[in-house]
Amino acid sequence: MSDQPEKCYSTDGESFTHDTAEDAFEDEISGANLCVGESIVVFEGDKAPHSVKNWIPDIAEEIGNRAYEDASEWADSFPDCTPEQSEELQREVETVVLAWLERHSLEPTFYRVENIKEIRAEIVGAEGKYQRIYDDVLE
Repeated sequence: MSDQPEKCYSTDGESFTHDTAEDAFEDEISGANLCVGESIVVFEGDKAPHSVKNWIPDIAEEIGNRAYEDASEWADSFPDCTPEQSEELQREVETVVLAWLERHSLEPTFYRVENIKEIRAEIVGAEGKYQRIYDDVLE
């Protein structure tokens, strides 16, 4: 497996729905009335997976908040655990949640896009023939 991030491409810099720059250029050209010498732009970015761990709430804190909602000041210090115990609980819950997602094939199939750059091309011939000009990093 390559250490290089998987690339994705967009015609508008927001919806990265193309797997190749060529597909994005063809999409940008299709239906457009472009003349020789005109330039077109598509965007390239690196697919970056989301970390489900970022979405798992702090379990000890959440238990304390819910206890306080039910019992108000009587539950003020519940659970009265050390930071180490809280971290242990968090690790164990994360392990269970991640294993459950994997077991049921529920991992995210969506991604963030990082390191976006413009790829410019110029129309050089009839029927949408183009040639890349240069790439510009936007971020």
